[in-house]
Amino acid sequence: MTEGERVKKIRKYASLTLEKFGERLGVTKAAMSRIENGINGLTDQMSKSICREFKVSEAWLRGEIDGDEIIFEESPIDDAARFAAEHNLGDTEAILIREYLNLTDKDRDVFCKYLKSVLKGLNGIQTAADQPDTTAAIAKNPGDMTREELHAELDRQLDLKEDGSKKDSGVTA
Repeated sequence: MTEGERVKKIRKYASLTLEKFGERLGVTKAAMSRIENGINGLTDQMSKSICREFKVSEAWLRGEIDGDEIIFEESPIDDAARFAAEHNLGDTEAILIREYLNLTDKDRDVFCKYLKSVLKGLNGIQTAADQPDTTAAIAKNPGDMTREELHAELDRQLDLKEDGSKKDSGVTA
C-alpha cells in the first residue's frame, strides 16, 4: 500500500471529502488529490500534520509498518465510535455523530436550529398553526442538493418559522 493510498484510507475513515480533509490540514483539494494519486509524495510536514490531526501512527503512514489497517497512536476507536459503542447506537447514528463533529461552528448552529424545529414538531409542542408554511415546497430532493443549497433551504424554513412566531406574538418587523 502506497503512502497516497494510506492517506486516502485515513480520509475515507474520517468520512471527509478531499476538500474537507485538505481544509483540516491547510491545503487545497487539488493538493490532497495529487498526494492520494501518487503524483506528489508526502512531505515530512504533511505527514506530521496528518498524524497529529487524525491521531495516526507516522510509521504506519510512511509504510514502515506493514498492514492495510490504520494504526492509531492513541486509540483504535475515535471518540464518536466509542460514544456510539457505549450507547449501543447503530452505524447510521455513529456516522451522524462523527459528521456533526466535523462541521464548522456555523454549520453546527444551522443544523441545531433545524433539528430543534423538527424535534418540537415530533414532540407535539407545535400546533398546526405554528408549523412553517409548506406551500413553498422544496424543488429538489435534499439528498441531491449541494451543501450551499441545503443551507439556503434550512435558512428559508427557519425564516418562515420565525416569521410565524412573530405574527403569533403580535411582533411586527
